This record gives sequence, structure tokens and C-alpha cells, in this order.
Amino acid sequence: MEIGLILFERREHPSAEQILARVNARCAEVSKATVYNTLRLFLRKGMVRELIVDPARVVYDPNVAPHHHFYDVESGELTDIPDAEIKVLALPPGTLACCRYHHSHPAAALNRVAAAAAALLL
Repeated sequence: MEIGLILFERREHPSAEQILARVNARCAEVSKATVYNTLRLFLRKGMVRELIVDPARVVYDPNVAPHHHFYDVESGELTDIPDAEIKVLALPPGTLACCRYHHSHPAAALNRVAAAAAALLL
């Protein structure tokens, strides 16, 4: 239960190691395996998202509503960006031609391209 409290009490993106340290600072010892097993359960139930920030850093996001992330390389901080705040103002030249080549409706293709561009934010 303490793992869930640590994870859901703030809108942060903690790693498993950070969760383990916080739980152990607040109460009795919890094993690393317990933290990972609990996180895996939360993932399966759709309660959190796993974000691979880089190959050496995986964090967990308790906000499962549609949103994107901005990653500050210098501080390592992840900031949530609501879907409604993402706007694609232009596409690279040839993007619609590429979409037409794949027999997609241009408007639907534009939405997929916009979603893919937004996903680059994480």
C-alpha cells in the first residue's frame, strides 16, 4: 500500500529506486522485488505508464490521461504537457505526398503525423 501512496501522492515521475528509497524512509523495509512486482501490477492494470527516458533511466508516470512529456536534459525533470496544448503548425515538405502514397486520407494522415510528432516529446 505504501508503494501506491508514494507513487500517486504527487505528480512526479519517480524511478523504481526512488520509490524504494521513499518507502523505506517512511516505514519498514520493502524489497526491491516487491517494488518492481507492484509496479508491474500497476502497469498491467493501466494505473501507471512506464517511460524509458534513456537506456539507463526508466520512470513511472501515475498520470495515465492522454498527455505528452517535455524532458529537460540538464535537470532530468519530466514535465507533463496536456494533449490540448500540443499544436502542429507545419509539416515537413512532402509529408502529405508521402501519406497519399500510402493510400491514407490526408486529414487522417495529418492526425497520425501530428500524434507521432507529439510522441517525440515522450
